[in-house]
Amino acid sequence: STIPEQLVSLATIKYLGYNDDSAAKIWHDWTAPIPQGQPIPDTDPIFEMPFLDPIIGFSYGRKELDTWDEDDQKWFECMTRCGINAETQAAIMDPVFRDIRLTQTCLFWIRDTIETRWDALRMIQRAPMQREEEILGAARCSNGSPASQTIRSTPGTSEQHTALSEAALQNAPGSLTLYRGMSQARAENLFDEDGTVAIQRLVSRPPTDFCSDDSAYYFAVDRDVAIRDACWTRRRGNDTSVVIVHVEIPTACVERLSGSEVLRVYWPSEEWKRLIWICRNDHTFPSALVKYKRATLIIGTIAGKPNEVYMNMNTSSHQQITEKHVLKNQAGGDAVQYVFRNPEGRRLLAENAGFKVYNLPSGEY
Repeated sequence: STIPEQLVSLATIKYLGYNDDSAAKIWHDWTAPIPQGQPIPDTDPIFEMPFLDPIIGFSYGRKELDTWDEDDQKWFECMTRCGINAETQAAIMDPVFRDIRLTQTCLFWIRDTIETRWDALRMIQRAPMQREEEILGAARCSNGSPASQTIRSTPGTSEQHTALSEAALQNAPGSLTLYRGMSQARAENLFDEDGTVAIQRLVSRPPTDFCSDDSAYYFAVDRDVAIRDACWTRRRGNDTSVVIVHVEIPTACVERLSGSEVLRVYWPSEEWKRLIWICRNDHTFPSALVKYKRATLIIGTIAGKPNEVYMNMNTSSHQQITEKHVLKNQAGGDAVQYVFRNPEGRRLLAENAGFKVYNLPSGEY
């Protein structure tokens, strides 16, 4: 797709994923408040509303159309009725990423795709301004200012290695490495100017696998799971740049946690199935599972379906959860995650973890 010249434009709405008719409707509604004869502002937000809001709302607000069915035709029908163009439909329905697609609903992926493309456009828009700052900084540097004070760089990102280089494949002695895949545009916000990790930007909102009503930090044990997530983001994001975030934690930090602070729960145990069902339905924890609500770290199997699947199970609840509800890694094994929750889990990450970001080159998948 051709990158639009102006961020606030009809071309942007089409770039984000809508067909001509739907994009024209969104653009018409957006520009309707502008008095006749006045130019359309090219800044965002205008009218006290971010330009992205009505673009997302045009499809995401149509909950009655949503689907999470394994029948691909129902997904195509949902996207067509939401006005999504054929190119974007093909990206979302790429069979290579079918298992990841089925971890969420159709409307979820439409929204995430739009947001991913928007983030990339914003990053492209910022690039010339950042380059200008670098040029001005270099000029000041030649007048005696230290280069480290004037030339901008992206904190935390390895400039010497990619996610596929040997350096990225090795664990530091005495530490374990966890992974998260995401777009480069979203990773830009992970670090403050001084390189401090803005850890709150990695938080996952409830309900999630092991948290019914609390936010938590989820990271994959399997590197290939994070790589697949990143490649799925790139496929939907018009080949946007993607990265793998490495989270290195000293093993001693985990080993010194007490038995009540770190809990392990895996498929196919009854406890794992009950915990998944309770959390994804946002139910109150029964007394037998309250220990998970109090834990600092939970290590366990990743569930592989959206909340709606678990919400639509009968009152027999967790008994309906089978292996098809489990996310698999590249080798076909059960994918595992580390989940840091409660203030103690956040503190453990903030005070002990090292964060590195590696660009993932094209060619994977």
